[in-house]
Amino acid sequence: ITFAIDVINRKGGINGKKLVLLVEDNQSDPKSAISALNKLLYVDNIRYLHSFGSSINLALKPIAEEKKVILFSNAAHPKITEKTDFIFRHSNIALSDAEVLIEEVKKKNPKRIGIIYVNDEWGMVFNQEFQKLLQEFNPTIEIKSETHLPTDTDFRTQITKVLNMKPDIVLVASFG
Repeated sequence: ITFAIDVINRKGGINGKKLVLLVEDNQSDPKSAISALNKLLYVDNIRYLHSFGSSINLALKPIAEEKKVILFSNAAHPKITEKTDFIFRHSNIALSDAEVLIEEVKKKNPKRIGIIYVNDEWGMVFNQEFQKLLQEFNPTIEIKSETHLPTDTDFRTQITKVLNMKPDIVLVASFG
């Protein structure tokens, strides 16, 4: 982004106006993201926003709509772009991720599978869709599913619980 802004600004900007990149840390937390957006809206007067993460963008969506701010969302949850004129999404979606991964799982024909997934909007949809596809593939498959927070760095508890079932496959789905 900074490279593109430099190139555009060296060529005179857009309609003679230089572009400025403002960065705020959403801390992977919807409440922090809303605070950051409010600062960008009311202090910096932005009209365009680029943000990452389904739960973040779902939280920002109503504000972007109300304030008529273009939100370019790098997030997988399909509801982000439902019924909106101001939000654009560029990302795979959780169902597509599940469909790709189920094809690989089918090749292994597991009897037991452990899933560790991120406890956010993408992760919940992914886990739901992936388990549905697993059940369609093999209705008798045993599934052990554990969540982790987006900010977690220690997964020993989840891994221990999943490994106790002696899975044939362990799938970690932490980011779309």
